[in-house]
Amino acid sequence: MNRLIYFFALFFIISQPLFAQESGVPRAVDVSNRPTTLTLDFSTHDYELILYSFKMDETDHERTFNFVVTGNFGASKPPVFHANRPAHRTIPTERDRLEYQLRQSDCEIARRLQQTGGYQPVAAKTAVQQQIGSTRQYVFSFGKAEEDTTITATLVATSARAHGYLDISDTGTLHTARIQAHLNHFSTEAYPLATSVYGAESDVDNDGKVHFLYTSLVDKVGGIIGFYTIRSVLPENRGGNGNMADLMYLSPTLSSITAYQSLLAHEFQHLISCYQHVLLRNGRCEESWLSEAMAHVCEDLIGRHTQGGNRNLVSRYRSAPHEYSVTGPATFSTGIRGAAYLFARSLMEDFGTDVLSRLVQTANIGIANVEHATGESFHPIFDRHLSRLFLSGKDLNNTLNFTPPFLQNATSPKEFSVSPETPSVRLDIKPLSVAYLRLTSNQQQTTFTITTDAEGDFRAQLIPLPRSGSIAPSPDFDGNGRVGFSDFVMFANAYGTRSGQANFNAKYDLDGDGRIGFSDFVLFANAYGKPVSG
Repeated sequence: MNRLIYFFALFFIISQPLFAQESGVPRAVDVSNRPTTLTLDFSTHDYELILYSFKMDETDHERTFNFVVTGNFGASKPPVFHANRPAHRTIPTERDRLEYQLRQSDCEIARRLQQTGGYQPVAAKTAVQQQIGSTRQYVFSFGKAEEDTTITATLVATSARAHGYLDISDTGTLHTARIQAHLNHFSTEAYPLATSVYGAESDVDNDGKVHFLYTSLVDKVGGIIGFYTIRSVLPENRGGNGNMADLMYLSPTLSSITAYQSLLAHEFQHLISCYQHVLLRNGRCEESWLSEAMAHVCEDLIGRHTQGGNRNLVSRYRSAPHEYSVTGPATFSTGIRGAAYLFARSLMEDFGTDVLSRLVQTANIGIANVEHATGESFHPIFDRHLSRLFLSGKDLNNTLNFTPPFLQNATSPKEFSVSPETPSVRLDIKPLSVAYLRLTSNQQQTTFTITTDAEGDFRAQLIPLPRSGSIAPSPDFDGNGRVGFSDFVMFANAYGTRSGQANFNAKYDLDGDGRIGFSDFVLFANAYGKPVSG
């Protein structure tokens, strides 16, 4: 008898689901076997399956990898695949192309500097105190202004950390008081915050100030309202334009002061990053995804612009996370910018704000930079990040929340349903992108089959969630499709237990009254010997 009880107990343990049922706690799922089967207990939980491609070395970020997830719900009808439009192919805008042109030019200069012994700062000069009304010349060349153009500009405003110059051709387009307001905000908020987090700028002219040049030539470029380029801090014989100033070109026609503040924060971070990576440490330009992530986070830090443009980036990404690779070319895609921005925010949650300075004050770039700055390999970092994107704000796991309310209250990422109504999902996803799948069932226990593209290096997590909806009572406890003797043995072992007891299992409570008793036995006896219908 003891041997029989032992085998019954062993059978009972083996029949249990693969994962512990603790809501909000992600567990890794090995999907290296193709196909992979996953048997889950739905008596008290639903599940979120997070399935992603961990293809880190893919250079074609438009490439996609396919997977299929199918639930065995005992249905006699053929599977109905979830409607899935083809993966989005990014179409660059004029602004995107110009931004790409600008950053590629900066990166080419950085490569040439590396090959020729690195940046050699000019001998420091005693800065001459500039007076309001004085003029100086700047060189402008970018976009549709193909040839270098010499601009004469007047110093119309100044502050502790900035000079405001206005192109003499644009007098009257922007009131001096508005420029002064930009400079004051920059000196009192943007500059101290950005430099304390990311590090110093080059201060190539030793005047301790960043130059803001307002010129309508920026409008003629097309699609942008301001920019920074490394050319402004380099002499002509090193690939520069000879301006020899930490300089930002700005449109004089932008009316919103908040938009200016956001722009200045973003471009000033690029200015700092370029100096820290390229000029100070003789490194390469940061990869576009991480460069843009740092600049968008800077917008958050300065003036609390979480209510501004970053909200749009997050919304675009979360509407289709499977379409955007976190390490893709961010210049061409607001969705990729959103993916990278949220990843940077996750880094701050895991490693503190100090991680931002370690990511900028280095010659490392890209994934290697992230691993060096955090001391962790990329996989567990990315894994936590994907869990946080889903769990944040759901009160299921406070260790995986975003701190800013703006991100806690943001819309969850798009989910695909695998359920009796939609038993299969087939989807194409980009490298280092993710799909979120909600698994539900009307049975006590359901088996899912996961088939993935071998070249996509797929990884997965499973998160138990509080049960939604109801389950049709099933006396097929062992899930073999027929109510038989093994089910009887399992039911007998549970007989007499009540809700609240450690050994109570709700799947044997066929009438749902919180006690496994005679009424449950009657339901079981009526089904004994019969196949279970789907």
